[in-house]
Amino acid sequence: MRRPSKKLTIAIAAAGIIAVGGATALAYWTQGGTGTGSGSTGTTTAITVNQTSSVSGMYPGSSPQALSGTFDNLNANAVTI
Repeated sequence: MRRPSKKLTIAIAAAGIIAVGGATALAYWTQGGTGTGSGSTGTTTAITVNQTSSVSGMYPGSSPQALSGTFDNLNANAVTI
């Protein structure tokens, strides 16, 4: 029995790769599905600001003034301010 030529082997391998790639693309682009989903947001409690410094003479264009204090967070998780 005669062995297939190198060109024929390469052509068969290339055809196989193209067929597998085409089948993969077809499966990817024709996939389907069904289902339902929902989402909701939680509720937050107001953050309490406890200012411990006093500010005087603050107006637009004046020099910066430092503020000091703390925040009370009564929520179950961290809240970004």
